[in-house]
Amino acid sequence: MCYEDVKFVQCIWRECPVNFPAAFDVFMSFADFIHRCIQELQSPSLEIVFTPAWDLWNARNEMFWDGRIITVTDLCQHAAGAAVLYLESGSLEKCDAALNIGVPTIKWRALVGANYKMNVACRLNAAKDRVGVGIVIRDSNGIVCGAFCTSIVHGGDFFQEHARAILVGLRFALDIGIFRVEVEEGCSDLIGMVQKGSPCLAANGVLVDDICGFIPNFQFISFSFVKNICNKAITALATEALSLTSDQVWLEDCPVSIISLVQLDLIHE
Repeated sequence: MCYEDVKFVQCIWRECPVNFPAAFDVFMSFADFIHRCIQELQSPSLEIVFTPAWDLWNARNEMFWDGRIITVTDLCQHAAGAAVLYLESGSLEKCDAALNIGVPTIKWRALVGANYKMNVACRLNAAKDRVGVGIVIRDSNGIVCGAFCTSIVHGGDFFQEHARAILVGLRFALDIGIFRVEVEEGCSDLIGMVQKGSPCLAANGVLVDDICGFIPNFQFISFSFVKNICNKAITALATEALSLTSDQVWLEDCPVSIISLVQLDLIHE
């Protein structure tokens, strides 16, 4: 492998959101690297590593046999999309599917006027007792104005985690000066309760009241349900958050790993 090939591979792994253990050595063979990943990484980090590894192998073959050069950005975008699709078909989606049976599919819709759209998603990693939260805010043209992801301690049921994710999103919107926002999230029960307003006498009513308590801070705010299958970009960001050790913020930008998914929203709106 020549120097340029090594540099290309290093760029790929620098873009990868997985935090590799210190025991990983840059001089390891590819086979040893994959073996170590299987031994030491857990979901979703393992899936996130395997997809660019497979795409790297395919890129190597295309360059060797067809003379086709794949860019770092293209490879990362394709790998992230493949990882999200794989994870969505697995056990992490079982809870969402059970709660959303019979709910009609609602796709991402562009806005009219001066409002912004905030999509919120969360992902559970029960093995690590952590919940990844992803937030993306877009203007009426679908352009990303801000993105945020964080990992929080798992401390409740499905409903509670989604409520906490919305609270994170509302704080982020206010922090970056967004005061007219349409919130889309994937827990229909929670959205229904928030739409009814405060006070909420349900078992988790305190969280609903906390969300409603933010309403006076906005010039306009609405809450709508959207299925995770129509919220792929933010679900991918929430999945990446499970592999991070600190909060990540993007202003007028978004992670390279979800750019293609954000663009798909614009195409299929």
